[in-house]
Amino acid sequence: VKILPDTGIWVAVTIGLMLLLIGWFGGTKHNLWQIFFSMVIGSLVAFFGLPVPIWLLKLLLGFVPAPIALLLVFLLWLLFIMAIVISLYETWIVTIKEQFGSGR
Repeated sequence: VKILPDTGIWVAVTIGLMLLLIGWFGGTKHNLWQIFFSMVIGSLVAFFGLPVPIWLLKLLLGFVPAPIALLLVFLLWLLFIMAIVISLYETWIVTIKEQFGSGR
């Protein structure tokens, strides 16, 4: 089952690369270690938490067709992990700025 047409995939990749470029010039280049560790910790949470989306998929398969259930679980898990990584990154950046007094 193809969810996105080829054009949609290329548009998504282009937007992602554009956001990375904008972020780079917006200051992420100064926080590479925080970004890296946030992504590593988010990946570990995603990996060790895999039983949760598997359980949710099994639950949804009783109510909705398989492609829709898979799409819902994938999107929810992706949003959850992205929220964790962004929150962790922001916590580290704000904490560092407050610690050294440059957040005023």
